[in-house]
Amino acid sequence: MTSRPSIFFYEDYREYLKALLGASQTVNNRVSLRAFARHLDTSPSILSEVFKSKKDLSQVSALRIGGKLKLNSRELRYFCLLIQLSASQKLPLSQKSTSYQNSIISELRKLKPKTVANVEVDKFQAISEWYHLTILEMTLLPNIRLSPETIAQKLGITTMQARMALERLMNAGLLTSDDTGKLSKSSTHILFDTPYANKGLRNYHRQMLNKAADSLEKQPNDQKFVGSETFPIESKQLPRAREIIETFFQKMIDLSAEAKEPNSVYHLGLQMFDLFSKQDRKNL
Repeated sequence: MTSRPSIFFYEDYREYLKALLGASQTVNNRVSLRAFARHLDTSPSILSEVFKSKKDLSQVSALRIGGKLKLNSRELRYFCLLIQLSASQKLPLSQKSTSYQNSIISELRKLKPKTVANVEVDKFQAISEWYHLTILEMTLLPNIRLSPETIAQKLGITTMQARMALERLMNAGLLTSDDTGKLSKSSTHILFDTPYANKGLRNYHRQMLNKAADSLEKQPNDQKFVGSETFPIESKQLPRAREIIETFFQKMIDLSAEAKEPNSVYHLGLQMFDLFSKQDRKNL
């Protein structure tokens, strides 16, 4: 099982699409370019020419393909800009605009996270206990020097659990230590993106739901936010709902980045699911 490649790793949209095809073929070696093109709702001949750099996708095609790939708004903008940059590089010399290309490159840099670690989702099993990712975020707290003892005290786990968690994070390449022993995250953003069900991810989300339930009784209202909405929706609206949710998550990450002296670590979880029973869904 492999995770879907992050578009932010790529500076050529063709290489990104080829990586997606390769990831699909890893799961199912019978996936052909024709089948991949059909999934993207585009012509196999056009996709073949795109892969051979004989032509570029149009912006209309980019939006359609982005929808098929369920790219969020940030990813979709990055994808479209890569296509614009590629097309601009093929213009005749008399029509090329260095300032235009530079403006595209500048926007791409703004969209791209500073550093991204794309962890193979199967390897997440080893660090699926809730406190592993919390420890990574604790490295960003300026007034705490991490040690197994400090971690255990802050998170309510044992010193042995904290020590083993640090070792696992180091082995996974997600945590680094300098000459003074100070611990740091190796990457600003970590992706565990996969279209498939995964035991480790389910275990992590289940633990965080339990932590959320505990907070209902243990944390005062001014230290938490709890809210929910129940509403009817069409199945065809779900991709748009996912995009809105992804945008919201990104805004919260941006808000976190503005903190000058963060002093705690919060978890933001959002669940949106069908309340109809499985049998009722079959009867619709």
